[in-house]
Amino acid sequence: MQRILRDTWAWRGGLMPDELMYEPRLADARAGPITEPAWRHWPVLVSQLEVTNAIELATGLGVREVLGPVAVHIGLSTRTGGYHAILPDRLPQLEREYMAIRGGEDAVPGYDESLELLERAGVIERANGCLALLRPRPPSNEQLHEAKLRLDRHDVNVPVESMTQRVLDLECNRVSAGLGAQRYRELARFRRLHASIRVCVTGTLVTSGVFKVGPMALPPVPGRVASDAEDLHAARGWIGLPDIELDHGDEDGMPLLTGGHEAAALLLGEGMGANATRRAVRGAILWLTLCDYTGGTVGTVRVPMAALTRRVAGLLGLDACADHRSRVRMLLNDLMRTGMIKRLAADCFSIQLVRPPSPDDDAIRHFLSEWIIWHERHRDEPTRAALRLAEEHLRSRVRGTWVRLLEERRITIEVRPPSVPRSLARPR
Repeated sequence: MQRILRDTWAWRGGLMPDELMYEPRLADARAGPITEPAWRHWPVLVSQLEVTNAIELATGLGVREVLGPVAVHIGLSTRTGGYHAILPDRLPQLEREYMAIRGGEDAVPGYDESLELLERAGVIERANGCLALLRPRPPSNEQLHEAKLRLDRHDVNVPVESMTQRVLDLECNRVSAGLGAQRYRELARFRRLHASIRVCVTGTLVTSGVFKVGPMALPPVPGRVASDAEDLHAARGWIGLPDIELDHGDEDGMPLLTGGHEAAALLLGEGMGANATRRAVRGAILWLTLCDYTGGTVGTVRVPMAALTRRVAGLLGLDACADHRSRVRMLLNDLMRTGMIKRLAADCFSIQLVRPPSPDDDAIRHFLSEWIIWHERHRDEPTRAALRLAEEHLRSRVRGTWVRLLEERRITIEVRPPSVPRSLARPR
């Protein structure tokens, strides 16, 4: 098996360890697992590859011997509820579970020895009858690559009933498809993930294959208009637009990263009903058309009003023989009113496409609910070509740009402390 590193971290948006910035504060899980969502505590966002690397560096042990501490770490993370927290020093139930996973493989360290190895690696700390689950120092990219190669060699022809396979299954069930993924998405919903994108950087960017974004590193982009919370920001790995900061974000050539449904949400605002929804959808299609001219970036569109009108009218399914310039001017005014464009010339030959404001999730959900009602009654609007334009924009201009920025190492995500009391926090 040849790992693609970012694919193994799909549960946390495909982020490399040094792209994920946080200093956890320990919760108290001595009485039992913490069950509340991640509005205030600090989830364990450490992958088992990082744990493996930390132990190997601290002890010089091989892959097989490290399997025990890795399994114990997964058990400890589960016991805290997926958070960095304090636990009792002795956990008999966890010890029994570990011994069952270990089976009869005597070469794998026992429970107590595994705890000692985790402590030597800085993954846990024990004192006064308590155990603290920490974040080890993130490894360098070279160390990660070497650890990946060792694991790839080790995993060749692994027996189905081996300890290696049991640990892989444990990681998949409890981290990749379990608490790890759940807690990361909760951080996103409570707006505790802040993305900084360095588009304008000096020096040569490293685009090594180590940083490749594989097919599994990010959630699927919905092939339809998003309809639930998981879909709203899937194209950007669950990161919402209000939580993204770009350097020089208003300069020509800067990526917009806004989807068509988000543009429509801006245009609809608090509007309701068929007429308001139709106008918002048509405005979003005009905006997507302008994005197509610039390649999905901030920039100037220089196109004759007649040519722009013909193209937009075709996408909207309007009568090709009629004059629709007044309707397009009205939609352009809507785009200007919401801060999505600036008109540089009265004849509309020059339009400046700017970074639009960021709609919150309530606004997006409001648009989606209105869209569903309206589209059920008007199946012929918008045209299939317009829907394809919106889908292609989301896949190419938004997701494709996000992938490129990840591979070029321009994105870092900071986990921030909670900013509002739980009673006021509204999950997305």
